[in-house]
Amino acid sequence: MSYDMAQRGFGEIWATAQHVDAVHGLYYAILHGIFEMFGPGLATLRWPSVVAVAGAACAVTLLGRDLAGARAGLVAGLVFPLLPAVQQYAQEGRSYALVTCLVSWSTWLLVRATRTPGRVAWALYTCALVAGCWMHEFALLVLPAHALMIGAMRVGRHVLRSWAIAATCTVAASTPLVVVSMGQAAQVSWISAVSWADIAPWACAAAFGTLGCLVLRRTVAAPAWKSALALLLAPTATLLVLSLLRNLYVDRYVLYAQAGLALLVGIAVDRGSRRRFGYWVCAAGVAAFGTYALAVVAPALRMPDSRSDDVRAMSALLGQIRTRADGFVFLPSSRRAWVLYDNPEKPYFTDLTLRQSPRESHTLYGTELETAAIADRMTSVCRILAVRDPLLEGIETSPQDDEKRRILDQQFRALESWQVSKAHVTLYVRAACAA
Repeated sequence: MSYDMAQRGFGEIWATAQHVDAVHGLYYAILHGIFEMFGPGLATLRWPSVVAVAGAACAVTLLGRDLAGARAGLVAGLVFPLLPAVQQYAQEGRSYALVTCLVSWSTWLLVRATRTPGRVAWALYTCALVAGCWMHEFALLVLPAHALMIGAMRVGRHVLRSWAIAATCTVAASTPLVVVSMGQAAQVSWISAVSWADIAPWACAAAFGTLGCLVLRRTVAAPAWKSALALLLAPTATLLVLSLLRNLYVDRYVLYAQAGLALLVGIAVDRGSRRRFGYWVCAAGVAAFGTYALAVVAPALRMPDSRSDDVRAMSALLGQIRTRADGFVFLPSSRRAWVLYDNPEKPYFTDLTLRQSPRESHTLYGTELETAAIADRMTSVCRILAVRDPLLEGIETSPQDDEKRRILDQQFRALESWQVSKAHVTLYVRAACAA
C-alpha cells in the first residue's frame, strides 16, 4: 500500500486522506518526495525505516546516558535495533519506524528540558512530539509515560507547568488528525479482540522488566529505572485500556515502547558488570543475544514466509495464469492491494468489478460497480480468476462481495486452485460455458 501511495502526487495523497488512511498521510507525502528524488523501488521504500531506526538507536543511547550513565546508554543503544520487533519494522515500508524515531528523540529532549529548562528546550520537545503524532496519532500514547517520568524526576512546579503546556499543545495540534481518523474508523475493523497471544511478548517483557527493577532499585537511581519501566509499560497499557472500548490493539502502534525494554537491559548490564566477574558475564550475555538476533532472527524476518502478504509472489503467479481467464474478482475488495505493486495505473488483467481505480477514486482499493452491474459483468464471461483472502472475507463484508460469492457459487464451478501465503487463487468456469 505504501508503494502505491508513494507514487501518487501530493494533491492525490491529500485527496485520498480526506477519505481514508489520514493517519498515514504525512508518511505517504514524505515517501512520495523520496521517490521523486531517488526513484521508486523496494530499496527506496525501505531505507527511510532503516535510517529511522538508526536515529532512534542514537536517541536511546543518549537517553540511557543521561539517565543511568554512558555504559548503560551504549548497551541500550546497541540492544535496541536488535530487538525482534524493531528489526521487523526497520525493514518495513511503513511509518512505525519513523514514529519510533521521533518519539525516542522527544523523550530524550524531555529529559534535557527538565535539566536545562528554557523555552527553546521545551519548544524542541513539543515539535518532536507533534511531528511523531502527525506521523501516527498513537504517538500520543507516550504522554502517560512522559508524565510518569516527570513524576519520577521530582521536578519543580515550573518544570511541571512547562510540561503541561507542551503536552496540551501537542494534544491540540494532533486533534485535527484524530478527529479525521475517527471518521475513518471502519478502516481498522479488521482488528480483533485482544487475546493472550497478542500481548504475551509484551507481558513477558513487562514481568521481567518489573522484576529486574525490584532487584536493582537499591543500586540504580529511581529516575533511571522508573523512566525505563514507564516507557515499556505505559503506552501499551494505555492502548490496551482503549481497546476495551474498541478493538485497537496492534503491537506496532506502540513500537516505540521497545525503547523502554532496551533501557532496562542497558541499566541491568551496566550494574551487573560492576560485580565480580560480572563484566565478562554481561559481555557474554550481550554477545549471545546479538548473535541470536543477527544470525537467527534477522534472516528469518527477511524470508518471504515472515510476510503476511507476499505481493511479489502474487504478482508473479497472476502474471503466469492471467491468460487462462477472462477477468478477475477480489474477495474482499481490499485484496486488490495485492496487485498494486506490479502496475498500479494499468494492471495487466481485467478487473470485472472495478468501477474506478484507486487513483481515480482517491481511495486505497478503488470503488466497485453496483451489484446488478457486477452480476452482468461476471455472467458475461466464461472463466474467472477469484483472488481470495479467507481470513478477511468474514470480517470485511459488502453487498458487492456478497454478490460475487453468490454468482460464483450458483453459476460457476472451480477448476483449479493455487495458494500464495494466505491468498487463495481459484480458476472458475461458468457452468453454461462448460456445457
